[in-house]
Amino acid sequence: MLKFTIKTEYALKSLIHIALSDEPVSSKQIYEKEGIPIAFLEQILVRLRRKGLIKSVRGKKGGYVLAKSPKEISVFDVINVMEGPYGIVKCLVPGGEAECLFSLTDCVLKDVWNTVQAEVISILKKITIEDLARKYNLANFLKPSQANSRFPL
Repeated sequence: MLKFTIKTEYALKSLIHIALSDEPVSSKQIYEKEGIPIAFLEQILVRLRRKGLIKSVRGKKGGYVLAKSPKEISVFDVINVMEGPYGIVKCLVPGGEAECLFSLTDCVLKDVWNTVQAEVISILKKITIEDLARKYNLANFLKPSQANSRFPL
């Protein structure tokens, strides 16, 4: 089973809220919307900033903004930032070949895992923060007071 940590889910939720805002978004605002523990959230935001997905804005109305267009940030990008190199099995993670139980040339499953991994990565690269923000707006469409028009339906 493919499984990502809660850090990735929280990072994606944070990026959606940042993408939907026309102004910098504070960690407190994200906490209030998502309930992410503030200390954990701050660690996630620092990592996203260090890896160039968001920028921090100082001042009274400071917070975080996207460092790129939301259509240029894929779910795969966020996974790489939060989880590190991706591989569905250890021998397909860059640098993980040494932990493989079989040599790569002898592993009869390598082609299967390579095919599955390539498809998963392809899908994750196609889904962007902009796509997720639109879906968020759609989910809130019946609640106009909560919907944001930055990414209209």
